Amino acid sequence: MIAVDDLLSKLPAPSLPKPRGRAPIHVVYGGAHLFRKDLAQRLGARAREVLDTYVEDGRALAALGVAAASADDVWARVADKLAKEPVEDLRIDFEDGFGVRADDEEDHHARAAGAALRASFAEGLTPPFVGLRVKAMDRLPRAARTLSLFLEALGPLPAGRSLLVTLPKVEDAASVGVFAELLSRAERAFGLPDRSLAAELMVEHPRALISDGRLQLADLVRALEGRCVAAHFGSYDWSSSLGIAALDQHVHHPACDVGKLLALVSLSGSGVRLADGATTTLPIAPHKAPASEAERAENRRVVRGALARHCADIRRSLSLGLYQGWDLHPAQLVSRYAAVFAFYRETLPTASARLAAFVTGAAQASRVGTAFDDAATARGLVGFFARGLASGALDAGDVAATGLTVEQIQQPTLFG
Repeated sequence: MIAVDDLLSKLPAPSLPKPRGRAPIHVVYGGAHLFRKDLAQRLGARAREVLDTYVEDGRALAALGVAAASADDVWARVADKLAKEPVEDLRIDFEDGFGVRADDEEDHHARAAGAALRASFAEGLTPPFVGLRVKAMDRLPRAARTLSLFLEALGPLPAGRSLLVTLPKVEDAASVGVFAELLSRAERAFGLPDRSLAAELMVEHPRALISDGRLQLADLVRALEGRCVAAHFGSYDWSSSLGIAALDQHVHHPACDVGKLLALVSLSGSGVRLADGATTTLPIAPHKAPASEAERAENRRVVRGALARHCADIRRSLSLGLYQGWDLHPAQLVSRYAAVFAFYRETLPTASARLAAFVTGAAQASRVGTAFDDAATARGLVGFFARGLASGALDAGDVAATGLTVEQIQQPTLFG
């Protein structure tokens, strides 16, 4: 026998998986000048109008690419989601969505947005995740002033809540380190709990990902000293920085795929999620008050076409392992939830059978039809159920069919 005791003492401590907490399936950006305490509910009401007008029932979901077998179930879940929790993650935007404004005007909107969020918290109107996007570090004084005025008007955070602060146009670890110090100083200045200001990075330029021929995104995350919870991929800034013509820029351009997959690899195991970019073809009817059946038909064609495009983009992102995306318009809430719920509901029977076979086989390799599963694929199946539960696409009954409990599904160490 080979003696291994001395070898065991030399092994590094294992890196344990991050606990599975809830992760939003989208983020909605809106200009800070438009923020109101009940904005999430207003967006939900507008999305429900679009659902009722253009996607009247489960059969109409076929135009969005949803399979007929799950269409009625998906439609009901979308309607319920829009009524109960229309927005999961909301970003009050002081950057591109706000534009270039005079300092006194930005000061006014920073105070107003902070006060509106305070009222939103007090009245229970706030989405599960909320925060703001500030100016980039090349405008540090403006970013710091906006954050200060916003936090001053906001006051104390509710117990257990954090605020997401998104930094755009990142390119180097040094400036990200300055941002981390800004957040730390803000917490001390306004009496906020340590690390209650969480950070997100915008990956919009190749230098955010690669510097001097080496991947550096992990360095940027480390520069935030444990504050980073997410990175958002900016498809259009990324494409533009590579010289891709405007008419060829879209969320799934091959150049974007390269950036997103390298970012996904860089963030693997860190617990930092990666959000995909936006679909800029918006579901907006060309006729605000259609006066004829022809105009109503054109509205239906245009809106359904844009919703279908958004659904297709989301489904492709999900297949790449990107489980959060960026929405720009209230109507996109319809396609967001329809695409995500369909992704889980349509593949549930197969996923359930495969995981159940693995569980009943005492966690040994198994085969269902032509699909062979071992511990690695079983972990992927567990992740499928954990994310589906968190999104509202799956429920406890769906999990029970696998032979596991909800508590087991949520354990990151299940099956190693």
